[in-house]
Amino acid sequence: MFRTKWVVAVLSLPALLLPFWSAGPAAANEPTHFFVRSIGFVCSDVRTPGGVVQMSAEHASEFETPGVSITYWVPPETPENAPDSTYRSSSLITDQRVTLTGYRFEGSVLMEDRDFNPVGTATFVVELIATGDREDVGGKSKFGNRNIHDKSTEQFFKVAGSVTLHDGAVFDLTDCTGPDGAPPGQAGHDHTTDVRTTDPSQFVLSRSGILVLCDIATETYAVSFGASAESTGTSGEVRFLSDAVSLGGETGSGLALTNETLSGRIAVEDVETGEPLGDAVVDVTFTRGKHVELRTQEGPIRVTRVGFLLTPTGTITLPTSPATVVDMSSCFAFDGREQQKEHRPDEA
Repeated sequence: MFRTKWVVAVLSLPALLLPFWSAGPAAANEPTHFFVRSIGFVCSDVRTPGGVVQMSAEHASEFETPGVSITYWVPPETPENAPDSTYRSSSLITDQRVTLTGYRFEGSVLMEDRDFNPVGTATFVVELIATGDREDVGGKSKFGNRNIHDKSTEQFFKVAGSVTLHDGAVFDLTDCTGPDGAPPGQAGHDHTTDVRTTDPSQFVLSRSGILVLCDIATETYAVSFGASAESTGTSGEVRFLSDAVSLGGETGSGLALTNETLSGRIAVEDVETGEPLGDAVVDVTFTRGKHVELRTQEGPIRVTRVGFLLTPTGTITLPTSPATVVDMSSCFAFDGREQQKEHRPDEA
């Protein structure tokens, strides 16, 4: 009953994602190409005796015109004592007149108070000045037999200019601090996302490792547990449900999993409240079973697993009150390799 949640969390187990893969892609096998260019800036904190301004602007290639956001605090209000600013710019496209010429933003935007009442117009002129060369931030990679060519680039800028608010207050934005406290030289950006992915008619994904899955139900509780170990690391998740409590947790480092043992801790919390409840403690040993070849198919996806079944002995102890000790001997455990093949038939 908890299998779907576990599958989403343990992304290192793609064979379990059959319901998600089964939404058949288009029959065409031409490479897919995704391209977006974004030019913009963020001034995260500009302060004068007359108030505090935060301002950002961006023009993304998928939109026809740039967009601007201005938040303005008038003393005694500040971002620290009034999270909702005294005034802000309207987010409506019809209330903004913004142009981007080269790296120069210019325009006006209607301002409103926190109750959405119009209060006037703010105007601004901002230049972006390059502080470094354009850099490649992509590269080539593979996912199964799909080739991914990422030609994305990024260039940083500093800001020079000012904004005049509806009440006549002028704020100098030159050399403002960038997003999340970034230095002034990174307040502006010109970023391109340019990714091309080949789309073969048959997608093949191969990997190897150890897989453990449990769905255990009694008259008083239900437990779902999953763990995997492969070249990218070890991960796991547990869910527990009873009349008294619903708890869960996951980890990418708290478990040690080999073909002989599974041990470690997973911090868990109350699913409803988020309150930490302690650790689920796993202590399991494995005995190698018979060599198997498992084949499954759902829709266009065929999965083959070749390896050894593992017979588990041990428990997982949940931090309930009193503690719940769950026998793990009924769990499925497998040590081997897996291959997924997804055939994409031509459309009729």
